Amino acid sequence: MARVQTLSATQFLADATQRRGLELVHLTSPLFSGCKYVSQQMAELVDVFDPTIGFSEVTVELQQASVIRALGIEQLPTLLLLRDGEEIERFQAILSTEELREVLETCASFYGSTTADDHA
Repeated sequence: MARVQTLSATQFLADATQRRGLELVHLTSPLFSGCKYVSQQMAELVDVFDPTIGFSEVTVELQQASVIRALGIEQLPTLLLLRDGEEIERFQAILSTEELREVLETCASFYGSTTADDHA
């Protein structure tokens, strides 16, 4: 069973250049109810796309202004789709689970698959 990797914003930024393959990153905060909904979506979809797409949640503290600037966050929740650590898509609106599934299926077929080891 696959799982969503949980990271602090500092950990995520430090590891950004070392990330490989496709990865969906949820920038989240416990202060926003929409973030909880997106977390539930991620939990539903992680097994569907394992090992093609890795899933991570990055907790962003609102007082971390430098992190917010570094990640280009305008609102939460924000979803980033990365390929080898480079942002290829950004979603700053809450998608339905079906819309998110369709986006991920399209990206997986366009950008290719990876192995589970790429997300470790």
